[in-house]
Amino acid sequence: MTRELGCKFEIAPHFELPADWQERLLIGAGVEECDGGFFPHGPWRSPDAGELSQLVAGQPNSNTSDDKVELFKLPAHLCAQWWQLLGRTGDASTEAGRLPGYDAFLAQIADFLTFKSLAINDPVSCDVVVTRPGQRSVRWDPAEGHPLGLGCTIPPQTPCTMLESQSSCRPRLWGAINLGDEATSFVLIAPPCRAMTKRLRRDFPDRASPATLGALIEQFLRSCPDVSPVRVTLHPGEGLRLPGEAMLVDGFPHDKREPDVLLLITESRLSGPT
Repeated sequence: MTRELGCKFEIAPHFELPADWQERLLIGAGVEECDGGFFPHGPWRSPDAGELSQLVAGQPNSNTSDDKVELFKLPAHLCAQWWQLLGRTGDASTEAGRLPGYDAFLAQIADFLTFKSLAINDPVSCDVVVTRPGQRSVRWDPAEGHPLGLGCTIPPQTPCTMLESQSSCRPRLWGAINLGDEATSFVLIAPPCRAMTKRLRRDFPDRASPATLGALIEQFLRSCPDVSPVRVTLHPGEGLRLPGEAMLVDGFPHDKREPDVLLLITESRLSGPT
């Protein structure tokens, strides 16, 4: 029986890059818990025809779709500029904690994505995450010295009642860009969190409903460890925009030979009362 694989993938409108979905996408066997975190695991395989039809959207829409994972690619001059920035790591301002030209580089990325109809809502924060090859996650607990595993695109303390809203929660992980010089993978868990709630209500009607998103995720993954993780390949300079609703994601540098370099883009919390 074909599994329910959640959100669909497409090349973002106004971008030209090879889809290669049969090669880009891999489906895992499930998730496992370790040191308090959850990690996707293999064996990994290519999707069959039925699964591919679930995973890949039809013809791209002229307007950005908030329920799809959209792939895009930075222009060559921005990729080259990133490596030029890294070449300045010996500057005094870098030693003080600032990479010279970094803010201007981020502004150029934002302008480019806006021009391509992939605007990022202000305020925004951007973090470059460098991970050793062979790690199971790009999320790391420095205090405990181990990877954290899958994380939600919105904070885990968010009340589950917020999932019923049709608007995007903030702060939220908008997307990620591969700034390394080697292909990397990004993992998404199907289904999104709103569908997790419905499945738990259906399969375990006698259980108390979790109050927060973090509690929902733990309950769901412990009850459904065979849920399908989906890996998508991002070549150097490629990125993805995530759907607006809450979902579980992580970088996956396990198969890499070089350090993984991901730019994680987060739409921050709006100012004012909440």
